[in-house]
Amino acid sequence: MAKEDVLKLLKFKDGIRTNKRDDYLNPLIDSAIDELKNIKGIALDLEKESHKTFVADWAYYKYVSRDNPVMPQYLKQQLHDFQISYPKAKGC
Repeated sequence: MAKEDVLKLLKFKDGIRTNKRDDYLNPLIDSAIDELKNIKGIALDLEKESHKTFVADWAYYKYVSRDNPVMPQYLKQQLHDFQISYPKAKGC
């Protein structure tokens, strides 16, 4: 259910009201979760609302940054805060 919540947040953020882009957005969400866990080293818990919104923000950034790869400052700060507050245990 948590991934569906992230999809709803992502669609709401971009004003998407149909399911036509779901086939593109779902792998984007999976990719964002994988990147945040395995590359950025964050122990995500998608049962927490703050984690869902962070994943939605990260996926949205990936969705809209194709032409402008500069990360917004609020997202940089959020990434930093999550890396400090929710570090993934070594070996996980």
